[in-house]
Amino acid sequence: MSDIQQFDNFMSVAFGLKITVEGLQDFVTDFLKATHRDIYVKCSLGNCNIDCSRKFGHVFRRWCLVCLTWKNELHKLNRFKNHWDRINWKEIDTVDFPLSFEEMAKVFVQDFKSVRQGLLQDLGALMSLLKNMKTYNGMISDQTIANVQRTRNKNFAHNYTVFLHDLEKTQSIDSLITLLRVPEIRSTESSIKALVDLEDLKLNQRIPERLLQQSSAEEVVTSIQKRMEASSHDIAGVFFNRDLEVYCH
Repeated sequence: MSDIQQFDNFMSVAFGLKITVEGLQDFVTDFLKATHRDIYVKCSLGNCNIDCSRKFGHVFRRWCLVCLTWKNELHKLNRFKNHWDRINWKEIDTVDFPLSFEEMAKVFVQDFKSVRQGLLQDLGALMSLLKNMKTYNGMISDQTIANVQRTRNKNFAHNYTVFLHDLEKTQSIDSLITLLRVPEIRSTESSIKALVDLEDLKLNQRIPERLLQQSSAEEVVTSIQKRMEASSHDIAGVFFNRDLEVYCH
């Protein structure tokens, strides 16, 4: 297999990861909003005025009733004691829990401070959320989540060759398709579209033109450029520059 084909495979997986994030949006946000609404009704005790988590950290006896009640309700939805015990409450704004389902979601995301974009726009953060929150556990197997995490980490985030064999590309995209085909996910509008896009990536050697024209393409290109900076293959830069004008316009 030629180097250029292996680089194109890497490009396909990079686009596939972003497409999967987009495909999960309806499912994840709908359930988060529903959970947030249910807790809000239970915790309609007014508002916090001091942001207890930031001010008092793990000294929970000093928290106000509002923040403490939100924390206790979220604790019921947490799967793993080790994850809960590692939460740094001084990095979370409990004062915003009644206002923001995304701030609430931080409780279930490991190392959320390392997320450089919106919490729900990062595949690693989404996988952490799906794994640690009981709401999703009954729908999605840990193995499915682990396979997606492996695809992201091994074949993209820590792939310093920026090359992939055909089998690696196929296995990567199959792992993403399997996730989006979970019954509760596949019926959502965002997942339906994403599944079509992933199938196109799987069947084509090059990135389909219509995917290059989507607004998210530039974000994918930027992420690939960062991988290129750490690449051990100078020739990959030649391939990337070959298509740079196409990818960016």
